[in-house]
Amino acid sequence: MSFKDAVIPVGPIAFSKKTCLHMCGYTYHRNKIIKSQNKVYWRCEDRDCRAYIHTTLSNVYLSDNETPHIHEPNMNDVLIQQFKAQVITRVRSELLTPGVIHSEELAKANMPPSAMANSPTVINH
Repeated sequence: MSFKDAVIPVGPIAFSKKTCLHMCGYTYHRNKIIKSQNKVYWRCEDRDCRAYIHTTLSNVYLSDNETPHIHEPNMNDVLIQQFKAQVITRVRSELLTPGVIHSEELAKANMPPSAMANSPTVINH
């Protein structure tokens, strides 16, 4: 699969206060930025995994180290992280109760049953 010149969705995950990149079911954390080279280094969120990728400062895919991940991709985890970030963003900016916001977002979410079963409830959030 070629990602050359592909712009990758990158955004802060509000609950972890880290900038994450989601690609092909894997989550990467920003490792370092080298502005002089217009390059961002991303490492796999699994500390034991040695896979990493590089993007430009504007999130255009450049390269990777061609090291395979030591774990399977988890699309459900990406969906759940995005769901949690959306709920937290709304809770911080709206006057509705967290329970109402959670219910509304869960109703809008287009997640498979396996992801919905693992999504956080208001109590264990």
